[in-house]
Amino acid sequence: MRSTWLLLAVLLLLCGVVGALFLREEAPHSRGIAHPEHGAMMLGADGESRHGELLGLGWAFAALQVVFFVGLLGLALRRGGRVPMRGALLAGGALHVLAFTMMFRSYEAFARGEPVELFLGFPPPTAWMLLGVWGAPIFFLLLYVLRFRALIWDAESRERFERLVAQRRASS
Repeated sequence: MRSTWLLLAVLLLLCGVVGALFLREEAPHSRGIAHPEHGAMMLGADGESRHGELLGLGWAFAALQVVFFVGLLGLALRRGGRVPMRGALLAGGALHVLAFTMMFRSYEAFARGEPVELFLGFPPPTAWMLLGVWGAPIFFLLLYVLRFRALIWDAESRERFERLVAQRRASS
């Protein structure tokens, strides 16, 4: 029961972050500035003035989403009041939050105009997005594939399913 209350708290925090984002004043130049040569085109101004104050809330939203996702996984895997492989779930969640953190930190530096060294042909924020943020869920996929029989479809689950099917067939 405690885990469901924690998930509700995380969900409420997510709602609070979204509310804070909606209630903020619009940043100057957030819709762009007029291009000096092409009237129909807008320039994006610098990233720090447009996104600098929003990065903290964006990071909080991303981190809370990962916490909520990992919490739901733990709730779904719970057997007899305990979560098998809880440490692995927490490590995967931490890895995902770390990837988001590195993406946000590298974007902060990028937006300030610090010198950029490309990584595999990408600016650091993009590289963290592609390799880190998109790559981190592979951990959960591998956990699912490699531990399917132990975590999802164990002998007890299969027997329970077969009993339910037998009861259903007997009643029809």
